[in-house]
Amino acid sequence: MKKKSFFSLFTSSTNVKCIGIVLGIFLLSTATGNSAITTYASTIFVPTDKISASDFTIFYGIAQFAAVCFSPFIVEKVNRRTLLIGCFIGFMFSNSCTYLLLTLHNSGYEIAYYPWLLFSSVSVYVSLYAIMCSGTYLVRGELLPLSVRAIGGSMAITLQSLTSFSVSKMFFPITQSFGMGVNFLGYLVSATFVTIFTYFMLPEMRGKSLEEIQKLFSKKTDKQIYVEDKCDENTCVSKEFGSA
Repeated sequence: MKKKSFFSLFTSSTNVKCIGIVLGIFLLSTATGNSAITTYASTIFVPTDKISASDFTIFYGIAQFAAVCFSPFIVEKVNRRTLLIGCFIGFMFSNSCTYLLLTLHNSGYEIAYYPWLLFSSVSVYVSLYAIMCSGTYLVRGELLPLSVRAIGGSMAITLQSLTSFSVSKMFFPITQSFGMGVNFLGYLVSATFVTIFTYFMLPEMRGKSLEEIQKLFSKKTDKQIYVEDKCDENTCVSKEFGSA
């Protein structure tokens, strides 16, 4: 049996669709701002009379750690698609609240409990992001076909790293030029896009086998080509596969 070349793996529409969905989710979810928020948390938070910005950053880290600890239990009980969409909607709510708080405060409005509201809004986001990460890695493992799982996973992690670097790199220049709130407006836009993308592109995969998942994306032409290749080797095997 001949081995398939690297480029031949991308001739299947099923492989391309699955990789595209994974890359889209990783790209857009990373663009919602987690790397920049974590990097510049001490500059985002506003101190109170008793609590410094550094203390808020520590509380932020504790919230993130707690969410990471609980995420495995949540992921096992909630459908993949529902979990991701719920987290992305939470991103929209959190980033919109943060944007409004920062914009109103910079415009001179007095907001009661402003430091705590800002901290709560950002902490909700990071907690949801930790839960979302568990879901995206599950989706990556369950959605990608075996033939492209390694290369597709590598592409997703590479794209995620590049996006994370870009988001962090652009935070301070945008803050200096347009104000800190504009960053969160951009994160809100990314969260909106990833919510819509996931809703229309990602099927529910919980409880489904790899074969059942791939059937959701496969075309008749892809199946026929695969059957013909098998027929050249063994007619009986190809008939059994084609009828399955």
